[in-house]
Amino acid sequence: MRIEQHDLVVPVVKPADLGGDRRVIRRVVPLASRGDLAGASEAYGRAIEKDPDSPYLLRERAESWARQGRYAEAVADGEKALALAPDDHPTRLFLGTLYRLGRQPDRAEAVLRGSDGLPIGDDAGLLLFGVL
Repeated sequence: MRIEQHDLVVPVVKPADLGGDRRVIRRVVPLASRGDLAGASEAYGRAIEKDPDSPYLLRERAESWARQGRYAEAVADGEKALALAPDDHPTRLFLGTLYRLGRQPDRAEAVLRGSDGLPIGDDAGLLLFGVL
């Protein structure tokens, strides 16, 4: 399945919002801003080679893959990020969105609900039910 860029809204990454490696940020932000998403994904890949256990870098590359319509790669990186940081709200929302777009509602529910069975937040409720 191919997801078009307009089907998925991914926030723009700004250096001030990030706590990661500034060298990676200085490379990726200009690439993404110019629309060079493939270049941004490659830069994230080089950073992941150096820090393969960074859920932040994996999620950011997953978001870049998604914006390119590369669903399988986005899901793979998103799932790795979630395995490393299972309580990370942005990663859970991102994966839930991918699963919904990929017509995998059971998988979406699994990441968008907490251990109590309730949505992990209003935004997750919106993804699950279309209402707040």
